[in-house]
Amino acid sequence: LVAEVFRKTLDVIAAEPSIEVILLNEHMHLLSGLKPDDRAKMIEYTCEFARNNEHGKQLAVTFSGLEVFPGKDSMQAQFGDALFKTGVPVYGSLRGAARALRRFAERAQFLAKG
Repeated sequence: LVAEVFRKTLDVIAAEPSIEVILLNEHMHLLSGLKPDDRAKMIEYTCEFARNNEHGKQLAVTFSGLEVFPGKDSMQAQFGDALFKTGVPVYGSLRGAARALRRFAERAQFLAKG
């Protein structure tokens, strides 16, 4: 159920015309509270959305939070690996993602000026 709600939420956000990029700020402790099947579905849905969302929105992911708990590193590695194989940019912080997005926008403006 949680994974289905997550998927529908991504679809609703992607349908908004004013949104160009979806930056998913993933807190691993939220995934750790899910059953293994739901966690796998969340990862699967995220990758599927990145590949095939009907609105063509780019997805980027950050792994935030300073929480420490058993299994965090392996869970983050599993999710990060799946995202990498899908071509989703993964950042270690919101600051890093924001910096990259700002540089991307500045480059696009520069190229548009000719």
